[in-house]
Amino acid sequence: MKFGKELDRTLVPEWRLKYFDYRLGKKHIKRIAGLNGRLDKLTADLEHQAKSSETESFNILKKHESDTTGDISLGSYSPTRQKASNTNDKEIALPQHAPARRGSLIPDWITNVIYLPQTEEYHVKTVQEVENQMCDQKRQFDQYLEAERDKIEAFYNLKENEAGKRLNMLKYQLQEMQLEREIEIGKTGFTKKTRVSTADKGSTTTSWVTSAASSFGFEPQQTAKTSSILNANQPQAREYLRQDSQKVPYNLGKRQLRIAVQEYYRALHMLKEYITLNKKAFEKINKKYAKVAGRQSCSVVFDTGIYDSYFIQSTLVDTYIAETEDVYTQCFENGNHKAAANKLRAAIQKLSDGTLDSFNNGMMLGIAGILLGQAIYNAVLLLRDPDELIHIKTRLLLQIYGGYFLMVYLFVLFCLSCRIWKNNHINYTFILEFNRRHTLPVAKMSQYPIGFFLLLALFMWLNFHRIAARIFVYWPTILVGATALVLFFPAPILAFKSRKWLILLHCRLLLAGLITVKFGDVFLGDMYTSLGFSEGNIGFYFCIYSKNFLDETSCDNKHIFGSSLVAALPAIWRLLQCLRRFFDSKAIFLHLVNAGKYAVSILFIVALSYYRLDGSFYNLVHLIAAGTVNTVYGSLWDLLMDFSLLDPDSSLLRPALRPVRAFKSKKIYFIIAILDPLLRCTWIFSALYAHNPTVSVLINFLVGFGEVTRRGMWMVLRVENEHCGNMGGLKAYREMELPYDLITRQQLESFQWGEKNVDIEEQAEVKKKNRWTAYIAEAHKHEFTYIRRDSQSWGHGYR
Repeated sequence: MKFGKELDRTLVPEWRLKYFDYRLGKKHIKRIAGLNGRLDKLTADLEHQAKSSETESFNILKKHESDTTGDISLGSYSPTRQKASNTNDKEIALPQHAPARRGSLIPDWITNVIYLPQTEEYHVKTVQEVENQMCDQKRQFDQYLEAERDKIEAFYNLKENEAGKRLNMLKYQLQEMQLEREIEIGKTGFTKKTRVSTADKGSTTTSWVTSAASSFGFEPQQTAKTSSILNANQPQAREYLRQDSQKVPYNLGKRQLRIAVQEYYRALHMLKEYITLNKKAFEKINKKYAKVAGRQSCSVVFDTGIYDSYFIQSTLVDTYIAETEDVYTQCFENGNHKAAANKLRAAIQKLSDGTLDSFNNGMMLGIAGILLGQAIYNAVLLLRDPDELIHIKTRLLLQIYGGYFLMVYLFVLFCLSCRIWKNNHINYTFILEFNRRHTLPVAKMSQYPIGFFLLLALFMWLNFHRIAARIFVYWPTILVGATALVLFFPAPILAFKSRKWLILLHCRLLLAGLITVKFGDVFLGDMYTSLGFSEGNIGFYFCIYSKNFLDETSCDNKHIFGSSLVAALPAIWRLLQCLRRFFDSKAIFLHLVNAGKYAVSILFIVALSYYRLDGSFYNLVHLIAAGTVNTVYGSLWDLLMDFSLLDPDSSLLRPALRPVRAFKSKKIYFIIAILDPLLRCTWIFSALYAHNPTVSVLINFLVGFGEVTRRGMWMVLRVENEHCGNMGGLKAYREMELPYDLITRQQLESFQWGEKNVDIEEQAEVKKKNRWTAYIAEAHKHEFTYIRRDSQSWGHGYR
């Protein structure tokens, strides 16, 4: 594999702009190689012309000997004639002194006569110009290497300093965790209240730190490896102090710190791979440069100084990795270094799809397609059956199966989106906050929706394959039960950790408004807002089975409003999430305007329900007004905020596109930007056929299918836009929330002296921005800024 492709495949996507620009280096080398080839060609042409001129001079000299009576010696010719005897020789002007050139039998006067001065001067001048251009290009190449080295070194220094500070903070957090444990089990001689009060007085190790260290086991005669690690390189006065006196349970703090250390360990390995890849890139580009540098060296070879760079010689990252492994071993694995290393390295393993998983997916998909096609064919025949009861049961069963199909279809689109994100190096596992230890590869994750699709096809085939004279109507109930059994099976099989994480994520969605909101909660809530047809079938499902498939009309009229309320639940959850995020961040424009979008969606669902119950002109006007506002509102929010498109300051070459994009092709942005608003208008067909019982169910299914398809396209650009935001902020890993609120002494003194912790000048600069794009950009800046959660919140330890 070529190194350029290897670099694109293995680099950290969010740090792409800070890596060595290998493509630009290859362009420089191609220019040098082109100039070098041109110089070789000009030199060869000049030598060939010189040889041709000497041959022609020799022929003219021989002709001159035959035409003259004088004895001309080629070795030593002394001119005595100033005038040629033949009139044809007037063009040959013999000089007074024409000594022969050393090593040549041809006198200089013949060479001077035969050479064309204009051609020689032209070639010499061209060669000099090419050599000057090559020297300039080599200087530019050296400047390019220096700039890349400075860029990489500056970024590495920044991340290395951040890593050092983070490690110190984790050590202090682990100390607090151990002290909390000591207090809980009652082995210390002081209480938490006395410890906090002494900490506020700023005492040193002679006071409360000494007693805390003694209880923690820091004495030389009792030191363990943990104590030496946590207490290494610490000053006499403690750097961090406990700011709050709120009690954090030991198990909760330990769980949070375990996740924080794992994420920190992954960040260290990312930084180490960053160094390795950039070092290899410098070696590769210098090797290519050495091949095409040419015979003239116009500049100093650069690789003599690259290995003196700080990011090459520094070993602090390796030291931090070793310290992190030791801390994790002693604090979380009871001294078992092998188990600790396995758990830490599990978080940095890259996901890879297995060949067997892909084969299984293909087999299941092929079998499901055949069964589904046969089932639909049999269902169409049953719809034409003269028995009215069979016709009604078939139509109602198809409606129930249609709701299940849309849920599976959305799951398939999500897996397909994961494949697209992976192929374009979009870190979706980081954005969606997957637990990397239990994240499934795309091929293995795809087995679940494809398996559910196979179950759907199998049960539909069994349901509509007429073995007996009557139709067994309880196959959908068996299908739902089998699906629930797979999802909620308590045994540690079938990706138990992943299923547990998914169930907890749904529990967080049900508690919308009561707990803090994360991107995964928002993403899942938006998924459910597009399953209106499936959610509306829930009430219909219970009603039709309670009536034993005999009273279709009463179920429609009785439960249509209740089904609409169920369909509005996802919009209500999203509304509560927006209000909670506004409460946490106070971002009026971002969260309140987003909450208004879901409020309009709820009004539209209510208006559509009233119009289905009573198709009066009054209800129709309300439906049109609510539907229009909902469509325009949602489309503008998608294009401006979720996709970050429609930028009025964009250039003509890239209309309505943002400068940073993860997809190389521009077509995908324009296609989704056009189809998204169009598919939002499909509610018009639901309104037109709302009172036509013959085709209303089919139209509603097709409208739901279009909405799920739109949501699939939406999720592709939504996660891509978030990834581009992470690229701009160089955010490649999460700095997990720590359980104990610590504050540095410097910050404590600043607060005591009344210094403001807000950059007033920065706020004033933001207020000066009046452009719409700047306002949206500022809103995006605060989009997913995590506010510290209450330590007693249910959301702690959700992973």
